[in-house]
Amino acid sequence: MNREKIFLWAFAIFFQAAMVIIAQAIVYYSQNKNLIAAILPENINIALIQGLTLGIVIYLVIFSCYKAIESFRIWSRKVVMPMLKSFDPQLLLAMGVLAGVSEELLFRGALQPIIGIIAASLLFGLVHYYGKKELLLYGVIATLMGLIMGAAYIYTGEIVVAILAHSSYNFLVIKSYQLGIFS
Repeated sequence: MNREKIFLWAFAIFFQAAMVIIAQAIVYYSQNKNLIAAILPENINIALIQGLTLGIVIYLVIFSCYKAIESFRIWSRKVVMPMLKSFDPQLLLAMGVLAGVSEELLFRGALQPIIGIIAASLLFGLVHYYGKKELLLYGVIATLMGLIMGAAYIYTGEIVVAILAHSSYNFLVIKSYQLGIFS
């Protein structure tokens, strides 16, 4: 592995870990709770089914939009695909799955109880927008997904449901891209 790849892997892992640490700090100081300890519920089987099912359903909705709406397909090919192509395939897959953990802990587990589902979802979308005009739709989609993940967290009371839904969705989208399904 060359130095640039090592640096990118290290930076990506550091960034994901930093988000988890920030989320834990926010929850500890605002609610005096251990967010990390709350990841695995007593009835993990139900949470696994709920989270994976939600991730698959969201993927199928996005995939259906991609197939049915030409403007969405054109935008995806013009904006999203080149963004995905710019990353090492293994790094992209790993970071997509890890982002489901770190982003859900931060936005749903830490921020949502303090600022509410709407504000946390808008902030989540804004972070994915990156301030670029061509990524506005990406930010809107991320906001809607934030609302769905936030609702799943509220409904189930389990952060792991949102984590699994987000991670499985990212995995399916990235793997589909890598297999040429979105071509």
